[in-house]
Amino acid sequence: MGLLFDLQVSQSYTLTGTGQFPTYTISPVFNLTAVPISSNPTNDQNGKENGIEGMVVSLDASGGSIALSMPDGMTLTIRANSSTAFQGIGSFGELTAGMFVDMDATIQSDGSLLATRINVEDRTARDVFAGPVAQILNSSSVIGVFQREQQGQDLTGNNVIGCCEQLQYASTSTFQTFGELGNLQSLPFVASFNSSSLALGQNVYVTASSVSFTGGTYSQATTITLMPQTIDGTVVADSGSGNFQLYNVALAQNDFLNALSGTNSIVVYVDSNTQMLASAPVAPGGVFRFRGLLFDDNGTLRMDCSQINDGVAE
Repeated sequence: MGLLFDLQVSQSYTLTGTGQFPTYTISPVFNLTAVPISSNPTNDQNGKENGIEGMVVSLDASGGSIALSMPDGMTLTIRANSSTAFQGIGSFGELTAGMFVDMDATIQSDGSLLATRINVEDRTARDVFAGPVAQILNSSSVIGVFQREQQGQDLTGNNVIGCCEQLQYASTSTFQTFGELGNLQSLPFVASFNSSSLALGQNVYVTASSVSFTGGTYSQATTITLMPQTIDGTVVADSGSGNFQLYNVALAQNDFLNALSGTNSIVVYVDSNTQMLASAPVAPGGVFRFRGLLFDDNGTLRMDCSQINDGVAE
């Protein structure tokens, strides 16, 4: 048995005033639910955790275990086995202390964690930043990342979580997409992620070989990876295209996509791979949370959706 902590973010704070520094109060609203742990977990409601990010501290090759330092300072021990899928590296033996990884893991009957997927975006990274794109400066090839998470050898004592870290990309920088979704080629639009399809609000994971703290000098991005994110909204229309069901979703007025770019709707693509975890069928008028990769298709934001949960009314 496990506990599922579901924070209702939009109901947990109140803003007073406007501008860059409005005052606020926080009163957490959350649901705490007991969930059974499946023998073969597939999602966060039956024992699987997706997108665990951290730095490898140490390895036990004989036991196949990894000590992982998290961005918040916690350390997790996660085990790999012959069923673990590796991305960016070929095997457990290629992991080294100091590497940054993102992984999925399942809770075992004894409470331990077993990695189902281990991904290394950049073998040479010293520093990583994760969060939504909050700024795009095309003239200087710079993006600003609102740091929900950061970790690295150059960051201790220097940067503050929640700031906008500016990173410059070059022709040698690699743009890539999160490797968990395998249906990108089947989508009825071209799901591409590169310097010309960056959009405000996209969730990214950026690696760098060093970070500059000198004014006027940008840190250089080595890789920029499009990562899954969750949006909350109301379905206003539905339609079909091939093997996909399409939902036009109106975002809440205070959604960060709306705040950053004025975007008030996206198109969500759902197929047989999407985990349908909402308590009611997805239909116009319903409020849902959609998790997936968000692409900018010539100005229209489209999400390849991997999971749908009940939404939170604004």
